[in-house]
Amino acid sequence: MSKDKKVISTLGLFAVIILCLSYFYFFIFIKTPEYSLRLVRESINKHDVQTFKKHVDLKLVYGNLFDNYISLELKANPNDSFTNNFVLGIAKIIKPAIVEELVTQTEKQIANIEKPAQENNDNNKIVSDLNKTDDLKTLKIKNVSTVSKDKDSKIANLIIAVTDTQINQDFQLNIKMSELSDGTWQIIEISNAIEFFKARESIKNPTATN
Repeated sequence: MSKDKKVISTLGLFAVIILCLSYFYFFIFIKTPEYSLRLVRESINKHDVQTFKKHVDLKLVYGNLFDNYISLELKANPNDSFTNNFVLGIAKIIKPAIVEELVTQTEKQIANIEKPAQENNDNNKIVSDLNKTDDLKTLKIKNVSTVSKDKDSKIANLIIAVTDTQINQDFQLNIKMSELSDGTWQIIEISNAIEFFKARESIKNPTATN
């Protein structure tokens, strides 16, 4: 084989490799949950509210977060059925307002709009306990692994290994995502968020009482 033919053959091989990589990126990788997580991270850094809202269903995330918060509160008094039933009744009433406030606050934080000072009441305490958007800025993603992906339900479960650079501590987040019509993905639940908040706070403030 002549030198020119070898060069042409090599260039042709490179072209095939580039085409394969391009196909993988544009038609496969950008349709993965992992890629959508990257978009979420970039949207926070760029204060891109629209992209963030596309890939994070805030109402679902905060709705699930509120339910988990109440569930853990009820477990503190498992034998007090009267109080627990009362708490559940109140929770159903206040949930929509709290979720709406959490969504509004988060969108303003992503847009880098300073949130106003809040009055000191029970509802605002819950909002403060659940709104940890600012804390996301100190998290560095180390690894993302897909645990399961169901084609029929279009639901994926992922584990994200992160490092909190503020306290130099590793954590694991369990994420549930739903596939969108364009093939990208949207976060709908962070199933261990409350446990993560508490573990992080116990390291930051070890003498604080829960």
